[in-house]
Amino acid sequence: MSFGAGCNALGTVNDYRRAVELAHSVGALALVDAVHYAPYFLADVKDTNCDFLTCSAYKFYGPHGSVFYGKEDLLESIDFPKLDPAPNIAPERAEMGTQNHEGIAGAAATVDFYASLVVAQDVILRSRRELLQSSFAGLRAHSSAQVKRSLQELASYQRRALIRPATRGRAQPPQFPSQSLRSLRPTSPGGSLTVACLHRTVISMRRLSLSD
Repeated sequence: MSFGAGCNALGTVNDYRRAVELAHSVGALALVDAVHYAPYFLADVKDTNCDFLTCSAYKFYGPHGSVFYGKEDLLESIDFPKLDPAPNIAPERAEMGTQNHEGIAGAAATVDFYASLVVAQDVILRSRRELLQSSFAGLRAHSSAQVKRSLQELASYQRRALIRPATRGRAQPPQFPSQSLRSLRPTSPGGSLTVACLHRTVISMRRLSLSD
């Protein structure tokens, strides 16, 4: 059984922990797709007890490389396609050929970067895991304020679109404060969940306002 932990279009977070429990209750394996979850939350495979978890490093400023976790006993038992010279022990047996060494190094550096987004005095007092948790909490707090402002601006745009008078038989598209949306292009992953959706919504509304 596979399911997503988060949605990039709506910014929602699913109760994937409960989904893992339900899968295990009927004897099924559980794979968590954390591609849109990992940039905002600590993906704790031990806490969730999922059998597999996957995400993409490029979603959190890393290189284009996949991240795949599996319980050791499962990785040892699955018949992965591989070259004969390749190792036959987990986790290397899941690799079908030469590994992406530069991608692995880049992904590790990205995790270290995330852990560095805290005040300097915390670095010597806390573990990297704790630093990551603190960084994620700070990014989400920063993101929520940006998203709230952008939603308020979108609501204002919608109201103006409904009351703006027609000219020459055609409704004129209201001017949306696009500069404020451009300012939301995240310097941190916070905000990116909703900004892309907002841009698509604005484009669709502009098309509707120009149609007959």
